[in-house]
Amino acid sequence: MNHMMRAFNQIFSRHTFTGSRFLILFLFGILLLSACRTTVPATSDRENSASAVMERTPSDDLPLEQPNSLTKPSAEERLALFGGNRTGQDQIPEVRSNSDFVGLPGNGISSQDARFIADSVLAELTLEEKIGQLFIARLYGNFMNEKEDEFYEVTQLIKEGVVGGILFFQGDVYGQANLTNAYQSVAKVPLWVTQDMEWGAAMRVEGTTRFTPAMGITATGSPLNAFIKGKVTAKEAKALGVHQIFAPVMDVNNNPENPVINVRSFSEDPRIVAEYGVAFLKGVQSEGVIATAKHFPGHGDTNVDSHLALPVVAEPYSRLSEIELLPFRAAVESGIRSVMSAHVAYPVISDFKDRPSTLDPTVLKRLLTDSLRFDGFVVTDGLDMKAISDAFSPGRAAVEAFKAGADMLLLSTDERSAVYEMKLAVESGEIPVEELDKRVHRFLRLKAEKGLFSDRYVDVSALSKEIRDPIS
Repeated sequence: MNHMMRAFNQIFSRHTFTGSRFLILFLFGILLLSACRTTVPATSDRENSASAVMERTPSDDLPLEQPNSLTKPSAEERLALFGGNRTGQDQIPEVRSNSDFVGLPGNGISSQDARFIADSVLAELTLEEKIGQLFIARLYGNFMNEKEDEFYEVTQLIKEGVVGGILFFQGDVYGQANLTNAYQSVAKVPLWVTQDMEWGAAMRVEGTTRFTPAMGITATGSPLNAFIKGKVTAKEAKALGVHQIFAPVMDVNNNPENPVINVRSFSEDPRIVAEYGVAFLKGVQSEGVIATAKHFPGHGDTNVDSHLALPVVAEPYSRLSEIELLPFRAAVESGIRSVMSAHVAYPVISDFKDRPSTLDPTVLKRLLTDSLRFDGFVVTDGLDMKAISDAFSPGRAAVEAFKAGADMLLLSTDERSAVYEMKLAVESGEIPVEELDKRVHRFLRLKAEKGLFSDRYVDVSALSKEIRDPIS
């Protein structure tokens, strides 16, 4: 090395560079670079698998390399960032479970204060506004001029209290953030913001981090990657003002003719689905965002897409308990905050033979609440899907879903008429007003615990620091 440096200095000492001297300089540079290169120790197979899911090229969304850095963080270094440790094999950091939504990370409000806020707000709501709190409307997160018809229509729905939350579909980072703030500013009660993020925020939001679908995470062989995926996804969701994500998919991929689940599932083995799904939900909830296990009691063993028609699974409880219910049972035991219902009929176990589970109290109350002891929020899949909308009016679908046990009603085809029909159901006694008040109060308490009554807005200035953060 010293001989090379002396020769290099002799060339540099000349005042002029000829073509041959320039070529010699170039070759010396290559030799120096080769001589200075250090040997990087090989990582284990598990560490390589953990690196694979987070490794990015310049065209990808989440570069792990720091600027001007020649090395990537190891699996241990990344895990250390998340507060975990490693003792020979992947470990998922512990995330404190709380079945009643109290003490979610980052909210800073006590259960008692949240109850007081919910009491006060509920007392000020009309019957129509109470019902409206249950509805989550479809929106898009692209830039919109405030004079556009769509913007006016959405703001009117919110001002009138017809909806209590929103579900963003396709959009971009700043478009969605600015629209969230605009819609929040006209809401009497802060809006609950939700989004599908099965393979990262990029599933819906352009410019955010995209991950492989669930089955690709399982292929890495490390549940730690599911945790990392959940945590990074939730971090970006939180930055965008999203409070709840509709993931993970806990369906078992046990039907090769399934047209809608397939790689969205972690595996055809229910134990693997449980392991990776629980790791993902722990990553999500470690950031204070609510995860949602879907689609209960299972959409894996179907050959019909519920967006287009009603699937039927004619299996006895004994089979369901061993396969379909196993991942959901694990999710409930691990503190999942929310479960989404499936628009799938289960005639063998149900008192309502031809009904989708979303409208079936046998499934949502007897099976999910009583048998699995789930005490969180039940969310419907989209009520605009053909498995529901082909057989039920918007209002009747909402009434039956509420009676079956649903707490949040997603994507009604007509929120105004649905609220009106639910009002008639309350006034007639079909829906007890005490039950309505109980569920709305719990939802208001959740909003309070998340701090929405003190700050409901997205910090737009922080987006460039939180989205696609290379440290994550």
